[in-house]
Amino acid sequence: MKLPLWTVLVFCGVLLLFVQLVTAFMPVVVPMLAAVAIGFLVFLLPEFFLAKVEAWWPGVVLALCASLGGTLLRFISKQPASRWIALAPLLALATSGGITIFQRYFAKRCALCNRRLAGDLALECPRCGMIVCDQNCWDFDHYRCRLCESNRVTVFTPDARWWDKQFGPRVEYGRCQICLSPAAEANLRPCGKCGRAQCKACWDYANGQCTHCGWVVSDLPDKLNMYVSPPVHVPATSARAAHG
Repeated sequence: MKLPLWTVLVFCGVLLLFVQLVTAFMPVVVPMLAAVAIGFLVFLLPEFFLAKVEAWWPGVVLALCASLGGTLLRFISKQPASRWIALAPLLALATSGGITIFQRYFAKRCALCNRRLAGDLALECPRCGMIVCDQNCWDFDHYRCRLCESNRVTVFTPDARWWDKQFGPRVEYGRCQICLSPAAEANLRPCGKCGRAQCKACWDYANGQCTHCGWVVSDLPDKLNMYVSPPVHVPATSARAAHG
């Protein structure tokens, strides 16, 4: 179950405050390193709990408050403490602030929505090569960016020799099993495993994978091969012989 954002931030703040407090009882270098770690963890912990922080300031405020709270609790304890520990909140603030500045002004942006990609999943479209975010600009069902999906951008070469090598000769009769285009109007090619014919446009749209049996052409573009499951290659000639 996804928790409300404020609940996640409060929990993370208390946890990081406890970390700063515990390390403050150790040699002075340890709470300093803990403060730097807190500056990083304020961005990582919320994502662990599936909380998405859109604004820039919650991480900075959380790091400062957690480190400051742990440091103050250490100073009001009965045991003597080094004055250098007072620098811990400043280190947490500087670390979280530096990360925020990097994310807002130096990190790469999504090629479509211009969102900063720092800390987010970024994917390279195998059709246009653009780097896009996973929030609104990537089509997980068809392994392409939303722009290529809407414009039906192709990924396979139009070279007839490539199509003959991957699928065998053109089917001269019947209809495409997907869009029902007749062979007289569309270039139909048979699946290398089950023999069902699909037109070139539908093969391209399906990333070279048969929608019936899952067979995949062997010669996928490298950028597409990382998204489509490895092909179970059956020579097209063997498949046609089995269906003949």
